[in-house]
Amino acid sequence: MSLIEEYEEGEYERAPKRLKTVELEEGEDLEEGEDSDSASAGLLGDEEDVARPGGEKRAHWSTSKYGPGRKDNGDDAHRIAPSPVVHVRGLCESVVEADLVEALEKFGTICYVMMMPFKRQALVEFEGVESADKCVACGASEAVYIAGQQAFFNYSTSKRITRPTNADDPNSGNKVLLLSIQNPLYPITTDVLYTVCNPIGNVLRIVIFKRNGIQAMVEYPF
Repeated sequence: MSLIEEYEEGEYERAPKRLKTVELEEGEDLEEGEDSDSASAGLLGDEEDVARPGGEKRAHWSTSKYGPGRKDNGDDAHRIAPSPVVHVRGLCESVVEADLVEALEKFGTICYVMMMPFKRQALVEFEGVESADKCVACGASEAVYIAGQQAFFNYSTSKRITRPTNADDPNSGNKVLLLSIQNPLYPITTDVLYTVCNPIGNVLRIVIFKRNGIQAMVEYPF
């Protein structure tokens, strides 16, 4: 159909172009804490003023963060406002919360980790934005490995990870134990911790990391 329509007076007028509505493709999930408006804004990208001849300015949208031009580098980090929550991608299938804590605690105190195993992604909430800044900046300038595989980082649209209703209940179940060892009299190894923890139940994994003393995470199947 032509965009030129003929009027009775013999004048021609160009029909207005219709803007295409931006929608999420079927099956594409919103990130934790992200609503449809922010998702649509993310699909469009950043708005920029582009000068035209005669001084006229038109709005121009930069490359979509979901488009083919997206790269796993620091450029995307500047398209989302800094947040204490970092979105981690490219994880291996067997990764657990303890692996993320072990790899990322060097950037600052981690408050909460939410795994998305089927997407091989996770959300990591730091105590402050400064720690998240360090994490995103480091991931943009050099390779950061989690459980032996390189991961990619960006700020999350969430300012805080939504906890389960029983997350703050000390009586609720949790299959991962955090151990803090103070003033050890002999070297603490995974074998030592396995000997201590296995009588309680079958131990799946043990991760030891050192920061302000010796700490370890012990994972059970229940």
